[in-house]
Amino acid sequence: MMRLILSVLTVCFALVALLIVVNQPAAWPILLVAGLLLTGIIFEQLRYRGRATGAGGTWNPTSERFLDDMSGRPVTVWFNAATGERLYVEDGEAPPR
Repeated sequence: MMRLILSVLTVCFALVALLIVVNQPAAWPILLVAGLLLTGIIFEQLRYRGRATGAGGTWNPTSERFLDDMSGRPVTVWFNAATGERLYVEDGEAPPR
């Protein structure tokens, strides 16, 4: 959800920056900053999208358990030895496949 909000805000910022540059070409650094932010967000979304659930290998629960600060519910850490990825799953939810 945070990615979506950040993406929408950055696109809005880029559009406003474009409108400013059209009216005042000397303000091009604003457009440059907006472009860099947009490029970074797109890269982050493509590079770090939820690969964990579709990755190869076997997911195994670890002995790590803790209470989620936001929900107060217990969370179990799952580990995929093939990829080195970790996944945090609330107890009671379906484990990764």
